[in-house]
Amino acid sequence: MLTYETTHDYQLSNASIYYCAAHDTLRVCDNFTDSVLLSGVTKQDVNDFIEKYLEYVYEDTELAASFKKAVKKKVETSSDEVS
Repeated sequence: MLTYETTHDYQLSNASIYYCAAHDTLRVCDNFTDSVLLSGVTKQDVNDFIEKYLEYVYEDTELAASFKKAVKKKVETSSDEVS
């Protein structure tokens, strides 16, 4: 179990990132072989990351707001289909 003071540093030469919603798992791979699995990462966690990435890395608050709005609409549509 990780604690707040635990840090793991990995150097990747050719990183790729995948998400599995069925398992709430984020996979970070290096050269499509070695990988680190982060379990317990929800779709909402990934959406929050993307929103903040757009806002702070790209410094595009309009795009971040559009992304947030699109996700909200998608979630509402999915909820309506289930009901």
